[in-house]
Amino acid sequence: MFATLIGTYLDLIFVGRNVYSFPIRPFSSVFSINIAFTLAGLPTMTFIFLLLIGQFRILGRFLFILLMSVLMSIMEKKAEVFGMFEHTRNWNHHDTFIGYCFYFIIVYIFHKWFEQSLDHKNKTKV
Repeated sequence: MFATLIGTYLDLIFVGRNVYSFPIRPFSSVFSINIAFTLAGLPTMTFIFLLLIGQFRILGRFLFILLMSVLMSIMEKKAEVFGMFEHTRNWNHHDTFIGYCFYFIIVYIFHKWFEQSLDHKNKTKV
């Protein structure tokens, strides 16, 4: 839920500032962002990310975040080819890589904090 909210708000901010747009999107007369990505794609990707990142140690987690960020940058370029995504001329796909690195780090930190919070709550109940 947290990851979806972050992704949705970031899309709304960037679309509102005309940094990028979604020419092909569901309910285009109602939403300026691609709600299919924010409501289905992003939560699915984040679930898989959180499921897999727990399998690694610190260095593996770092490399996994880098790999996922590279993959998101590549997928963004493919979405542009298919006309599903458009950027302004001054957009650099390195920005996408860096943005997703921060996104995945923040989501992972929040997830770990939430897990620890639940563990602490359950331990105090016993």
